[in-house]
Amino acid sequence: MRKVDEQLRKEINKFMHQTAAFAIEGLFESLKEKYKDHKKVLRYFDSYFHDVVEHYSYFLDDEDDEQNILHALVGGANEQKLNRYTVNLFVNNRTCSGAPVIYETHPTYHHLFGKVEYHGALGNWMTDFTFIKPGVLHLANGGYVIIQAAELLQEPNAWTRLKRTLQTNRIQIENPYEERMSIPTSGLRPEPIPLNLKVILIGSYYLYDLLSTYDEDFHKLFKVKVEFGTEMNKNEENCMKMARFIKKYGEEEGLLPFHRRAVASVINYSSRLVQDQTKLTTRFQEITKVLVESSYWVKKDKQMYVDEHHIEKALCEKVNRSNYIAEKYREMIHNGTILVETDGFRIGQINGLAVMGTRDSIFGIPTKITAQTFVGKSGIMNIEREAALSGQIHHKGMMILTGFLSGEFAKNRPIPLSASITFEQTYTPIDGDSASSTELYVLLSSLADVPIYQGIAVTGSVNQWGEIQPIGGVNEKVEGFYHICKVKGLNGKQGVIIPKQNIINLKLDNEVIEAVKKGLFHVWAIEHIAEGLEILTGVKAGNVRDHNGKYGQNSIFAKVEERFKQMYASINKKVEKNHS
Repeated sequence: MRKVDEQLRKEINKFMHQTAAFAIEGLFESLKEKYKDHKKVLRYFDSYFHDVVEHYSYFLDDEDDEQNILHALVGGANEQKLNRYTVNLFVNNRTCSGAPVIYETHPTYHHLFGKVEYHGALGNWMTDFTFIKPGVLHLANGGYVIIQAAELLQEPNAWTRLKRTLQTNRIQIENPYEERMSIPTSGLRPEPIPLNLKVILIGSYYLYDLLSTYDEDFHKLFKVKVEFGTEMNKNEENCMKMARFIKKYGEEEGLLPFHRRAVASVINYSSRLVQDQTKLTTRFQEITKVLVESSYWVKKDKQMYVDEHHIEKALCEKVNRSNYIAEKYREMIHNGTILVETDGFRIGQINGLAVMGTRDSIFGIPTKITAQTFVGKSGIMNIEREAALSGQIHHKGMMILTGFLSGEFAKNRPIPLSASITFEQTYTPIDGDSASSTELYVLLSSLADVPIYQGIAVTGSVNQWGEIQPIGGVNEKVEGFYHICKVKGLNGKQGVIIPKQNIINLKLDNEVIEAVKKGLFHVWAIEHIAEGLEILTGVKAGNVRDHNGKYGQNSIFAKVEERFKQMYASINKKVEKNHS
């Protein structure tokens, strides 16, 4: 009876297999015809077909109650049995109209390369193929993925694994920390997927140089370098693009509409950010800050649209929130703690201009520069350099002064000059050559014994021929000295001397522009040291020699040459006395 019973079960099982195969065979034929050119898909259908026939009992409700209870605790009897036939749609590009383009803002290891998730059941961690999740590289396969280089390099294992993936053109999903676990575990290891995509890294010049220098694979994998500037030409087309950006951003963020005067003011501010009248900035995050704040002030005033004065108010409030250091400097100058004069004449004293501040607040401040000249052979002594407070570029500027004086006044004999120049009341390192023309003015003032008007500040570098060269931060320097003069009292004679090449960089605020229009403040643009001397002293420079090789009578250059002659005579007398 047992043999007959066993034989019967085999015959029934065979019959059920045949019945199941006959029942589902037609369902697979249409699929095989549709995917006949994909061998891997056809192999999958064959495996699928044989597995359903082999496990036909999964589709029958004939298990005992005890087994059903166990499956229900784990996650449902029928669901667990039939879960093996679920299709895990890994990537769906049906809605894509072209190659996928993904900008990944959080390039962690799992976000890039995918992962296998787990769920808890009866005190254990369990998983199956439906818990295999794609990464960004899977989603962007066949297209492009854009990643911030700084974010990528901060994620453990991400950079190394990305290089390996691009080198092999295959994406492998695996647990990077599996080897570090105290107890070895085994889980799903999906088949590697062929990779065909372009990776675009966005980063700074600093990161590019680091990767180029220390990673030999970098240039092999990332062969194309594209540089993006932070400015664009200020033409009609780009101004219209800026206006469209303002409108679009305002609509997306729910801001009030911007009047064309406000748009013009934003475009003007954009040029101020790059300090060039012919350019616009591409740092749109700085523009958006002004747009949001100006809209806030409009709503507070219960107006209907953003106008020019709202933009100005937003910019003014932005400065007021971060100008504490500038205000302290101005207060110290006003109460006499820092000695800066804005009126009167002084020999060997002048106001130079420097730029200070932080990333959020940059401002210009005047600094008194003084010089003393006397007979000797030590040359020009840079006190900052002697005190180890002078940078290399600043020291270069000082050496240029020696070259100018030697070329102008000592072509036939050495200059018996000793001089000292210093920035008064500065206790931090000084660098840059933007004060070299200022130092030359004060040196010539001391040599010629001609006073300089203290209401005029100077900026600009100079070469060995006395030609004035452009500098940076011209707007901050002009505005900084204007505010000091305003505190101490404007008298209509004060102003700033700048290099002529910096005219294109002038984007002063409206208050300074109005003061210049009214004649309360001045901005002079010059090309040569002689022009600046005449503005500062009111005395003719006389830097051109006549047919007899002499400078103009009573000119500054004539007085300097006369002073050098006196120095020569003093040196010769001393030498003769020593010989006698």
